[in-house]
Parts: sequence; C-alpha cells; structure tokens
Amino acid sequence: MVTLKDTPLLPNVVAMVGTLQTTGFIFAIIIGAFILNYVLVLTRFLNMLADALLSTNLSDAMIFALTVLLFIILGALMDSLAMMVVTIPILMPVLAALEFDLVWFGVIIVLVVEMALISPPIGMNVFVLKGVTKELELTDIFKGAFLFMIPILTLIILIYIFPEIALYLPQQMAG
Repeated sequence: MVTLKDTPLLPNVVAMVGTLQTTGFIFAIIIGAFILNYVLVLTRFLNMLADALLSTNLSDAMIFALTVLLFIILGALMDSLAMMVVTIPILMPVLAALEFDLVWFGVIIVLVVEMALISPPIGMNVFVLKGVTKELELTDIFKGAFLFMIPILTLIILIYIFPEIALYLPQQMAG
C-alpha cells in the first residue's frame, strides 16, 4: 500500500503548480472569450457580420469552405480550446442566420479541431507524441501526422456532400 509519507513532496508540488498554471491559462481564455462575446453582442457585430455574409451572394459551399479554411489557419496558430472558445460563439449565430444545421456544423468543427491538433506548428498531439517517444524527430512526426490530415479533409468533404453521415444518429435520437 502506498501512503503519503512514501511519496516525495517536491514532485507533487511541481505537478500542482503546473496544474494551477494550466487551469489559470484556460480560465483566462474563457473569461477573455466571454468578454469578447459580450462586446460583440453589445455592438451588434454578429448581426452585422451575418448581414454582410448574406449580402455577399456567396454560395453555401463557398461560405462553408471559407469557414473550414479559417479553422485550419487558426488551428495552425492557436490551441484548439482557445480556437473553439473564441470562434464558435461568433460563428454560430452567423451560420444559424445562413440556415446551416448547427449539429452538422458541430461535427465539422470537431473534425477540423482534430486536424488542428496534428497540424504544424502548434499541433499539441504531435508534441505529446514527441514527449513520449524521444527517439523520433519532430519533423518525422509531423510528416506522419500529415498522412492523417488527408482522410480528415476527405471526411469533411463527404460530410458536406452527404450531411446524413453526421446527422443520422442525432435524428434517430430525436425521434
């Protein structure tokens, strides 16, 4: 049986400090996103953005492609949690005004965020793998991860063409 007296104190303190730093960072992102969303609602920016997109006469496919491209670019620059907390509250009212199915788009967001987790230069999952396997070079891991990005993009395109892939189960649960 392991007891507290058998456990060295310093590694536990280091782990707790790291956990507190990470938690503080996450809360700072969430608080910042709430403030940003409050300002966007107060200034009616979201309504103006939706009106601007509706008046551009872009096709649904083009708006979808631009949104996915935005997430891919942000995924290369930001942590996935920060990206979702900042962008989803801004995009959801716009996409709802454009009559996109939000459940369907939520599935797309999950796929794009998963792709962001393996894309350079931020790709958190790549750095986790590098931490576990010291003998692999980071460039080799990114090359291997790129092979997974192609099927994810293919799946995103298939779900755009055949939304039933993503909506079948939610529709069955709704009755």
